[in-house]
Amino acid sequence: MDSNSEIRRRVRLASAIVLTVLMAPHSWLRASAAVTPVAAEKDASVAPGWHRIPGTALQSVCPKDPAIQAVVGCRGVIDAWNGAIADTKRERLVIWGGGHNDYFGNEVYALDIGTGRMDRLNEPSPVDNVSACPEAYVDRRPSSRHTYEGLTYITHADTMFVFGGAKSNCGFFSAGTWTLDLATLQWRAMEPSGPRPGAGPGQVSDYDPNSKLVYLHDYVSGLYAYSLEANSWKQAMSDDHGIDYHMSGAIDPKRRLFVILGGLGSPGGGLDVFKVGGSSSKLTPRVDASCRDAFSAASPGVAYDSALQKIVIWPNYGGAVYLLDEGSWTCQLVHYPGGPAEKGEAGAPSATNGTFGRFRYFPDKDIFVLVDQARSDAYMLKLIPPAAVEVKTD
Repeated sequence: MDSNSEIRRRVRLASAIVLTVLMAPHSWLRASAAVTPVAAEKDASVAPGWHRIPGTALQSVCPKDPAIQAVVGCRGVIDAWNGAIADTKRERLVIWGGGHNDYFGNEVYALDIGTGRMDRLNEPSPVDNVSACPEAYVDRRPSSRHTYEGLTYITHADTMFVFGGAKSNCGFFSAGTWTLDLATLQWRAMEPSGPRPGAGPGQVSDYDPNSKLVYLHDYVSGLYAYSLEANSWKQAMSDDHGIDYHMSGAIDPKRRLFVILGGLGSPGGGLDVFKVGGSSSKLTPRVDASCRDAFSAASPGVAYDSALQKIVIWPNYGGAVYLLDEGSWTCQLVHYPGGPAEKGEAGAPSATNGTFGRFRYFPDKDIFVLVDQARSDAYMLKLIPPAAVEVKTD
């Protein structure tokens, strides 16, 4: 078969997949197809759509220590306004959180894509001083907290960055900066120099691979940049109106934009866009009505897809995702089969307090991974390949 014929064959196959996905009956969209670890790891022909990863419920590997259970127990690692990072070096989603009076445990979890396993990576600290609402427990590891979108993977240093959060057990907000060395699982209280972001709910952060900085917007005062090498904060720009604390965001490294979106009860949703990597500025794009529902979700899943070169939004439930085009500021709604149950269904495993960073993209595998609730299996999402829309024939 010559190369042109092969290209035409692939385009026909991709077109058939697109039509199947977009025209699928509603009941099929709710089906949950399981995927084996071997398929997730090695098979590049995994079909577009959602794939449930069986046996990956976080609650199945929770510790039983009654001292750390608080009001809701270990499901608070996810349910209590908490996020995760994409550890792209080891191809795993690393999850951390708890906080306030929901859950006191500060152990770290990871969903390993290659093995299809959910693991607890370490043991929780003793919580003898939890009644004092400490920044750190007695072993000098950080106390459990609501992490919102204050978790970021610093890729070049193989380190998880943490800022702020609502601490155990009082819920008061931290202004602390912590890092976790992912090779050794050693925590470090950074005590950085420079003007720090304000303590409060709903901080949104992401890593910029161009500048090797972490950008973070706090609830009240503006956009900040953190340098791990200098261990310092600087305020990139003032933004006095702050942001809604039900927002999520991602950096588009190609366009050098930090896109923050979402918001509870905001008509048409919320959007804040910042130029990053050098002199920062705030943009005010004219957004199409096609983005209204996506931008109205409370702390949705938001991640940058480097293959499609678009920001992808999962609105906290169902099999649909939105593809945000930052050139036209329009949103394409695409339904994929096999996703988490729809909003409103009895027993639907939809995120009630938001998704935050628990929806992440892994570029080497060209897949998204979602951990929605502690009692539900994780999901993998494969989008339509770029070749399906980019390849042209005579």
